[in-house]
Amino acid sequence: MITIDGGTGIIRHNGVEIASDKMVDEWRTNSSQDNGSGNNVVDSHWERNDVNFALIGQGMTESSGVFTFPMTGIYVIRAAINFYSSGAAAYMGCIIDATTDNGSSYSVIGNNYASTASTNYYTNATAQAVFDVTNLSTHKVRLKTNMPGTNSLLGADYQRTCMHFSRIGST
Repeated sequence: MITIDGGTGIIRHNGVEIASDKMVDEWRTNSSQDNGSGNNVVDSHWERNDVNFALIGQGMTESSGVFTFPMTGIYVIRAAINFYSSGAAAYMGCIIDATTDNGSSYSVIGNNYASTASTNYYTNATAQAVFDVTNLSTHKVRLKTNMPGTNSLLGADYQRTCMHFSRIGST
């Protein structure tokens, strides 16, 4: 049975939403940068992907590494960091951090780690999460690293250190 909610306009088939607004957006760092020891936000060199990609729907906005959503909804977020280490690193973390109070506090919603055992080594880590955005002014995300020393995050004019956002349904 197909129903349309009179208050929200959401179309459902047997209780499952089938026709919500979709949004797909991709961002990347366009040049390499060093990030230091500890937990650090990837806060510079961000740009929207413009190679073999077309934004679907309204796009994300970014300011100093903090991403703001264009509409409420359920989002799948994927992140990747391509690392270069000039020395061995026991851990290199790719962390998706989220706030629901406009940045007063953040919580990890997705993370993953890689390591290097030797010098001059490339590695990557990816993370993903589902995030329920119920308020556009308070719900935001950012990408962070966690490392024991300074290492390079590799950027380019293709997806290397990057974020992917897909809106999959209404909240």
